[in-house]
Amino acid sequence: MGSHSDADRYLLIRTKAESERLDTQHEAFRESMGFLLHPAIPQHDHMRPGGYLQWTDIAVLDGVVIPGVLGCNVDDANRFLNQFKQIVSSHGKSGKSVTELFPHFKKCGLKDCRKDIAPLDKPEYKDMLNANYVKAISHILQASLQPSQGCRDALSMDQITRLGKLTLKNLQETNSSLLFSLHVVIGRRE
Repeated sequence: MGSHSDADRYLLIRTKAESERLDTQHEAFRESMGFLLHPAIPQHDHMRPGGYLQWTDIAVLDGVVIPGVLGCNVDDANRFLNQFKQIVSSHGKSGKSVTELFPHFKKCGLKDCRKDIAPLDKPEYKDMLNANYVKAISHILQASLQPSQGCRDALSMDQITRLGKLTLKNLQETNSSLLFSLHVVIGRRE
């Protein structure tokens, strides 16, 4: 029986609400980039000879809060984002897996590999993406409370809920954004 390191743990629990959030996120990402395969497409359709594999991920440790007005107070949003980064880091996640996707695709023999990094910063999606990020971060912080996660620095459920609400309010009142870049790697199977 194999052992699992901290890096092997998956921090999301897939609920109906989480699936709906992911669908909303996919639509925002697709609109921001102009294209994006939906993850519900069966993998075997992608991997037939001539088929394409697409992997999308966000380098979570590179996320930042962009103040809407220079000098505005975004302390609640920064506190929330920093708590998230601390939890992700404590589970052995470095963010390197995202930046290593492109060479990994080539190493696996995929052809016509392409990498795009899209800053998800279109103003018309800001409010929706902020709400989506707060939900996703809250979900990951809540998952870190599971006994199997062994997280000592986790906030309580009430603290997560409160800080998530404060963050969303802080972002809205200051016209600020949580900003992450979406890494998209595509390769074709011969």
